[in-house]
Amino acid sequence: MATSVLRRIVMGGAVVAPLALGLLMANQPQARGGEYHDGASAICSECHTMHFSQTHAYDGGAAAPLGSGPNAFLLKVSGTELCKSCHDGRVDTPDVVAEHGNGYVRQSGGLSSGSAPYESWKGHMLGATNTAPGGTWTPAAGGLDCVNCHTAHGLDAATAPTTLDTAGNPTLSQYRNLRPDVGNASGRIGISYAKGVNDLTKDIFVRGWTRGDLTNNYSVANVDYNEPVNAKSGLGRWCQACHTNFHGAQTDANMHNGADWVRHPSADANMSTTTFKAKLYRLKVMSPAGDWGTQGAAWATPPSDLTPTCTTCHKAHGNQNPYGLIYLKGTGAVTEEGDADGQTEGLRTMCKQCHSQGG
Repeated sequence: MATSVLRRIVMGGAVVAPLALGLLMANQPQARGGEYHDGASAICSECHTMHFSQTHAYDGGAAAPLGSGPNAFLLKVSGTELCKSCHDGRVDTPDVVAEHGNGYVRQSGGLSSGSAPYESWKGHMLGATNTAPGGTWTPAAGGLDCVNCHTAHGLDAATAPTTLDTAGNPTLSQYRNLRPDVGNASGRIGISYAKGVNDLTKDIFVRGWTRGDLTNNYSVANVDYNEPVNAKSGLGRWCQACHTNFHGAQTDANMHNGADWVRHPSADANMSTTTFKAKLYRLKVMSPAGDWGTQGAAWATPPSDLTPTCTTCHKAHGNQNPYGLIYLKGTGAVTEEGDADGQTEGLRTMCKQCHSQGG
């Protein structure tokens, strides 16, 4: 009841006395926003301004300039610009737009900036108004926004896709603050993760986490994919909420016509490891056993039930290749683009990570 009242206040409904508002906010379950956007480290005033009149910082020094406003939800600046104030061009937070200077290979790559070498056709681009390829979802008038895919505050009792703890807070249940109600999802799509110690019932394994250690926390080497359900991919189902026809299992009509594949599967298609195991550096695939071999070394005895998914071949945000593809030949150290020399070799060698066809 209190949640619905508070939402009406935030959305511009009936005004209540400040004391009543304070009581309502105090009674809300505290949303946990992942590893930084939570009550232990993020401060409300980093993103919000109460009266849109801040002329100095809390220590009396100069304050960061406010955008044009006041803005909905008491935001200092509106839309993606607020997110980019921390997540674009800084080295003390994850830099997720285009190139970055943090010195690690980002698991999700970088969002397109619209300029070379991160043109709009090389990944997701903030502000884009296109209908999602393979689906019908279209961004609102302002174009693609960070919060179309992520929840800024994390999950609360009203949106958590999985279990809550005894205090009413969601447990470690949603990887990278990804929205459970993304796109045209008919229900909430949870992407669970284990941290430090793997749990094969979770979709993602984050090998370690040290607050502030960006080099390891967000690097490609720190993240691997489990496969809790053979016929499903947690990441694939999440991407499918926007890109409807591109993702599914071999029994789905949009993937298989009964005799042949018509689209590349993102679940329920165990791959041959004959070629894959010989690569020194391999694309990320799902493993029900939690066995991904050792990157940098040939893999003598890989399990026979490894499965590719969406982010096996694509960077979730994008990179410097068309469609955010990972051109990985597998002989050199992994970069966000791969290690192939140019697009012609890249397209061939990416496919030949798993497939033996072609000379």
